[in-house]
Amino acid sequence: MIEIVPRAYQVEQIAAIDKRWRLGEKRTLISAPTGVGKTIVFVLIAKTALGNGRRTVVLVNSDELVWQAVQKFEEVGIVAGVVKQQQNDWHMDIVVASVQTIRRRLNLIPPNAFDLVVVDECHFANAESYRKVMEHFKDRYFLGVSATLFRGDGQSLAKAGWQSIAHIYTIDQALKDGWLVPPVAYRIQTQTDLRDEGDLEDSSGNIRKAVEQRINNKARNKLIVDSWLNCSWDRSTVGFCAGISHVYDLANAFRARGIDARPIEGGMPLELRRQTLRAHKQGEFPVLLNFGILTHGYDDPRLSSVIMARPIGSKPLFIQCVGRGLRPCEDIGKTDCLVLDFVDVCADKSLVTTPDVVQLCQDIKDVEAGKLPEPVRRVRQPRQTREARQPVQSRQAGVCQTLGEHPMLVEPATREQRRVLYEKLKKELAWSDSAARNAAFNPEMTKAEIPKFLSRAKFGMEAASNYE
Repeated sequence: MIEIVPRAYQVEQIAAIDKRWRLGEKRTLISAPTGVGKTIVFVLIAKTALGNGRRTVVLVNSDELVWQAVQKFEEVGIVAGVVKQQQNDWHMDIVVASVQTIRRRLNLIPPNAFDLVVVDECHFANAESYRKVMEHFKDRYFLGVSATLFRGDGQSLAKAGWQSIAHIYTIDQALKDGWLVPPVAYRIQTQTDLRDEGDLEDSSGNIRKAVEQRINNKARNKLIVDSWLNCSWDRSTVGFCAGISHVYDLANAFRARGIDARPIEGGMPLELRRQTLRAHKQGEFPVLLNFGILTHGYDDPRLSSVIMARPIGSKPLFIQCVGRGLRPCEDIGKTDCLVLDFVDVCADKSLVTTPDVVQLCQDIKDVEAGKLPEPVRRVRQPRQTREARQPVQSRQAGVCQTLGEHPMLVEPATREQRRVLYEKLKKELAWSDSAARNAAFNPEMTKAEIPKFLSRAKFGMEAASNYE
């Protein structure tokens, strides 16, 4: 068990929350930037409530946030129950629940089962799934926490019944206080022209498919890889992509240069997603490219470079993405976070780039279209590119083997190839859904391996049939 001593601003937050509740405002909010310990605040409040015989449920919206909260409770000596998928520990004194799961089980849980309801990432609370759960526990005390209390669609959080904002700790203040490292940004102009595309994002803030197809081109992806090699090759990096095809194609563009980059997106099997995140945190590969997964709930202080490979129309979302890399890390001597912001030619004036958060990114370097950022010179050379020039045995997807003097990429299978394999395993070979999914979406499955894998699978089925 770790004795957690709250920081000065966390003490202020806890006092401000208590004051609002004592004034009779049962639903109050706090806001603090990514990486400064919002989870610690509600863990300490729940621990105090437990000491007074009161129960708490924490509502989260992703697998990563479930286990992040459970781990924080463990650090203060509390075993939290989980309501997610097959787990249904709602009877425990402190519970971390997936909103998507608990909303389907409300008929099993009395409305007065908990005294305190914590809503993590509460800017999502206007969604029907959240509102249904909050309505079920409507007479309880509520605490909402978020890095941003402003929604991209302009809707007020009062719509979900929130009564007050107890405390706001700004990202500027966190930078001044030294709880975050400053970002250093390159705003890199691409030659991708989106001026005839109109709105780039849909109503949910996702890039429209037609726009993704324009963005996901070889020249732009090459610019991203070249810029990373010039500036961030020795930094643990996370990238934000425009869509599923983009996340796979950009990963392959890195891998073609001998850089072990791996994609992560919501369609991957959950266990493979966890394995990929775990491997990146442990430093097994340098570049993690994501679509729709890591804008919240990913806690890795080693991250010191962020690739903004997609346009963004929301300032809070932009800051949340950049915030992934702002946590300090004394273990690696981290002093800043390098942001590579790729800016296309477009007519949409609502898009956010680094100058729009100039108070956040105090050091901004503009790079003209057709040029690369100046190389950041260091004593040693990038390990990945040097290894890619050496003859090596093929160990897994993404490792290069050589044919004479010419490197040949061991290409990972594309998402479409994996989908076709998944369907064939299920329909033609009668594999179970989980077995087919785990095989098809295995990160080590390569383009060349798919036909061989199918042949072996069919041979195995025929051999088993003959044996019977």
